[in-house]
Amino acid sequence: MSSPLVALRCDAEAATGLGHLLRCLALAEALLDLGLEVVVVGSVDEVPLAGRLLEQHRLQVHAAPVGSLVPVLDRLGAAALVVDSYSVEADIFTEVRATGRTVVAVIDSPAPRLEADLLVNPNYGSERSMAVPHLGRVLAGVSYALLRGSVTRRRPAALPRSAETAHRVLVVLGGTDVLSSAAHLTERLLATGLPLSLDVVCATPQIRRTVERLPVLTDQHLRAYDPVEDLPALAAGAEVVVSAAGTTMWELACLGRPMALVTVADNQLPGYEAVVSAGLAVGLGPAQELASTPEATTASLRHLIENPDLRGQLATAGYAMVDGRGRDRVADAMGLLLGARR
Repeated sequence: MSSPLVALRCDAEAATGLGHLLRCLALAEALLDLGLEVVVVGSVDEVPLAGRLLEQHRLQVHAAPVGSLVPVLDRLGAAALVVDSYSVEADIFTEVRATGRTVVAVIDSPAPRLEADLLVNPNYGSERSMAVPHLGRVLAGVSYALLRGSVTRRRPAALPRSAETAHRVLVVLGGTDVLSSAAHLTERLLATGLPLSLDVVCATPQIRRTVERLPVLTDQHLRAYDPVEDLPALAAGAEVVVSAAGTTMWELACLGRPMALVTVADNQLPGYEAVVSAGLAVGLGPAQELASTPEATTASLRHLIENPDLRGQLATAGYAMVDGRGRDRVADAMGLLLGARR
């Protein structure tokens, strides 16, 4: 008898980035550990890195139909559907669940009314905003953050003491960086005049060319990268990371990396505000406003780089908050519904 098959409905697109896919890949790893079969249903062709990550995980991708998902689920023989996408309407959840399939929704908004057996909101503070009745079980809060094994395997056993001044800084603005914020933030870091070794992940060739043309001082070093499959390897060696306030910030927290965050999409703003207010990161504001506040951005980055106490506080808070076991908790909850055990 074959194992139950789980279909993950997610996309990786230029406008929405890689966050939904990265969460689904993390969950896929845990579901495979339970002995379940996994496929992806969605659009991933717009982001080359998405295809490379899916190849690494050896996951098949099937096109998502317009409208009902039931025909593709029938064809695949799927016993369960996980939806991590803003483009799937609420009536699709109802229709799929009416077929007897297990339905899981991974969401970011406060409390949508969806027919789902599991409702997963892995954002900071969502355990309070989700405190309303739902049809199924609610898994809310960063204890359910969905992080890949490439992250959790690099989580240190203990955090090192912060150096007086940070030198290694990583800049990463997501898989698409539609506002080209990586180049602007790199320029602000160089403008601190501090001796820095900068690693900058550039979402597009154009951004990389812009970054590589930035002037550096004699004691500053700059390396530009195309999108990398193993971002956690770069992050693990950084003393400060400047990042978008999406899925990556939970990966950085798990690794105990001091963060400075910007928002690159409106849906990131609630999580950004909560994380900054809780003392988990330094906030630099919306990416579209960075160009109008260059001096303030430079000052905030300099303060973080030169302040070991602040960096230590941020690293400790994030490390304690995100233990990296969220994907297993969600997979175990799904396993109970599907008759699979770790």
